[in-house]
Amino acid sequence: VRRSNVDSDDSILLEVSAMVSMGEAESALKRLTNRVYSDRCTPAICEASAKLAIAMGLPEVAWQVLDECVEDAQTIGVLDARALALVHKADAQRNKSGLILPGIVSDLEECGRKMVEMDREDHRGWLAASIAQRMNSNLEDAETCIVRARRIAEREPRVLIEEARVRIDRMEFGEARSVLMECDKLRADKVEIGFLNGLSYAREGRIEDAERRFASVLELDPSHVSARLNLASVYLYRNQYSEAANH
Repeated sequence: VRRSNVDSDDSILLEVSAMVSMGEAESALKRLTNRVYSDRCTPAICEASAKLAIAMGLPEVAWQVLDECVEDAQTIGVLDARALALVHKADAQRNKSGLILPGIVSDLEECGRKMVEMDREDHRGWLAASIAQRMNSNLEDAETCIVRARRIAEREPRVLIEEARVRIDRMEFGEARSVLMECDKLRADKVEIGFLNGLSYAREGRIEDAERRFASVLELDPSHVSARLNLASVYLYRNQYSEAANH
């Protein structure tokens, strides 16, 4: 692709996809961000840059990219990238302080609203709306939104993961684990699947099952803050204070 000297969005995105598949994610991100900060940035390049930065654990880069995208270029893809960045910010704040600032949730809700207005048959708007409603503890509204998202994209892992979260919050633990089994068949993120399984077991009172799940998540990702905190809570519940202190 590089030798062809074609500088279209499609050629750049194809080149970047090949670079990521070859383990050159840093170079791929640099290729995208160079384009973002030129005078030829397009919504497609902005979306790809932000989503790759988030996937690489570089939220600050994602926000810098999103800030470069002007208001009239806010496509569904760009808004979806913004929603992903907002969810990442919410998770980071919850892990740090146990709270999510209301402004993040309202911004996420606004992203969902705009996407749904653009295209009611695109699952991404309903997905963002569900996450925002769940964060506000409006579980009935969250369920309505995620059911709509799943009718549109029934095999989309992000939709299934969100449905599992809604089911867990509604204390529908068996249904949540059934959804997570579907995620596993689709080769979704094993860390996220394992953590949510552990969360469902913990809230159901199946402490040993929860412990095994959280421990397996930490084997896959030792930096997973929520799994570590939940495993510590399991040990405290069982009066295993020394083990809790290690987490």
